[in-house]
Amino acid sequence: MFPVRTNEIEIIGTFVFSNSNNYPQPTPYSPLPSTPTHVPYGTNIVIPSGTGSPGCENSNSCYQPFQFSSGKGSTVTWYNADSAAHTVTSGNPSNGPDGAFDSSLMLSGSTFSHKFNSDGTYPYYCMVHPWMTGYVIVQRGGTIIPAPTPAPTPTPTPTPTTPGTISVSTDASQYSPGELVTVKIYTSKSANVAVSVIGPSGDSIVSRTVSTDSGGYGSLQFKLPDSSQNGSYRVDSTATISGKVSDSTTFSVKSTSSRVTIVSLQPTDQQGNAISSFTKGKLGFVKVVLNSDSNTNSLVTINLFDSELTSLGIGSFKTTLGSGQSEMTLSFFIPNDAKIGNGDIYANVFSDWPSQGGVPLTGESSTQVRIQ
Repeated sequence: MFPVRTNEIEIIGTFVFSNSNNYPQPTPYSPLPSTPTHVPYGTNIVIPSGTGSPGCENSNSCYQPFQFSSGKGSTVTWYNADSAAHTVTSGNPSNGPDGAFDSSLMLSGSTFSHKFNSDGTYPYYCMVHPWMTGYVIVQRGGTIIPAPTPAPTPTPTPTPTTPGTISVSTDASQYSPGELVTVKIYTSKSANVAVSVIGPSGDSIVSRTVSTDSGGYGSLQFKLPDSSQNGSYRVDSTATISGKVSDSTTFSVKSTSSRVTIVSLQPTDQQGNAISSFTKGKLGFVKVVLNSDSNTNSLVTINLFDSELTSLGIGSFKTTLGSGQSEMTLSFFIPNDAKIGNGDIYANVFSDWPSQGGVPLTGESSTQVRIQ
């Protein structure tokens, strides 16, 4: 047996033979690379789209322009408009890089600049696609190209800030004294909300902070005092949500029955001046100030007791109290047998005498006076 020797065969071309002539295969058509419509400011040489495939070398259009001339001291800038990455490397494909300049790998859309400080002809190529070649010719007296100045960055137009929103409401439009009020708050985002409730006379009866949840909802509750005034109440809400925001709402308070309060009870002299003592055998005077939220038929009584709780008399009068404050004074004769010491004065307001079915219109009020 003899060893079989295998020869390597390199195919360098393909021809078609006929009886008469030999016809070479036609060279495939290679379209020219296209230059991009947008080239960055300051670009001198463009790497066109499509140069990542062979063919541009046939028309010297792998770098455009193929040959670029400038003066000594010029800064030349290349721009990669192809989708493929390329290099701009001084030298040629046969001998490799000569070290004068090298861009390293330029991704699509990137630029590379180099300043030429000496006259001469500088060949360069793409190390990734070696069919791509070009020249830079630097000659004395040529036009000096400065380094590219970046185009001014346009000042961005600030995006308008959308203001936040807030809404406040109550669970009812009218309440009676002693009822529970629920204040509901809605905000466009979670926020801390200041809430205040202002009464008919302008005084603040509630001042709280409510934190709304991630959905923008929050609430608070408070009970109206039994002594709440009739009238309109205002609820104010304020928060900071992309700026200060606020909202208000109102509700009213109306008592289902007439309400009377005893504002003050004071022993006085005959002229109405406040005093602290009565003298036995003389008259003593008591001034009472009442407040009513509406016209009310009432019976006012004043009881006077000495230090041993002996009744020294009861004064009374029936009247129709008008809306607002009323003032009246009753007199008592202080008997000579009254015990010396601190006496007590009691004031009451009824709808009528209890024996006639009257009921209290307010709680009892009291004060002391010295009997001497």
